[in-house]
Amino acid sequence: MSQLNNPIIQSALFVRLLATSKFALVTSTVIAALFAYAQREVIALPFVLTWLFLVITIAIIRATHVHSCLRTPLDEHSTLQAQLVKFRYLTIIAGLAWGSAGFLMFPPSSPEHQMFLVFMLAGVSAGVVTSYSADTTSAITFVFALLIPLITRLFMHNSAMSHAMGLAGITYLIFIVVHIRRANQNLLENIVLRLEVGEHKRTVSTSSNRYDALLSHSPMAIFHFDANLVITHCNERYAAILGVPV
Repeated sequence: MSQLNNPIIQSALFVRLLATSKFALVTSTVIAALFAYAQREVIALPFVLTWLFLVITIAIIRATHVHSCLRTPLDEHSTLQAQLVKFRYLTIIAGLAWGSAGFLMFPPSSPEHQMFLVFMLAGVSAGVVTSYSADTTSAITFVFALLIPLITRLFMHNSAMSHAMGLAGITYLIFIVVHIRRANQNLLENIVLRLEVGEHKRTVSTSSNRYDALLSHSPMAIFHFDANLVITHCNERYAAILGVPV
């Protein structure tokens, strides 16, 4: 069984995904509100309000799902898989909602607001590396849904600078995907290492308990001593022979 197919590792990754999602949802909602406030100057207000309402509604639905998952035991593999699939679907929908800003909120006649749009979407995509890297499917699909509409819109804009920004956007997209995969691999290795350390500690503890039981109930006199020949530990039989307490 590969590491990713291990139910214990899957559960640990999903719990990490849920934990990091809470902060990401709050932060992205605040960013969306600030962005909508700034773009209202160059984009028709109905488009701005519709987009903001859509983003906030999806964020609330996702936050409710995350809260529900954190309160629900995920011991069953089928339950874990079902919740993960739902999380991925909601993440894709959120990515599409954010990505729609690349078309709905793109101001052709305002380079300053175009740059603000690019800056905002790039920042959100960068946050995905830390927020959703526990699941590469969620992270990569979100980033593609987020950036592809903007990159397409930049290429559609009749400007050499926009075309250059579109090429830069493609390069940035590849850069983000590579870092998502690396972050996921590092996280996976850390979880595996933590599980191995925990298993080693349990094994050592079990062996120590067994040895202590054997030492205590042995009919033979057993004692330990250090390099200075000082007795550091002994069993009841040895103490009884000497006529002293353990």
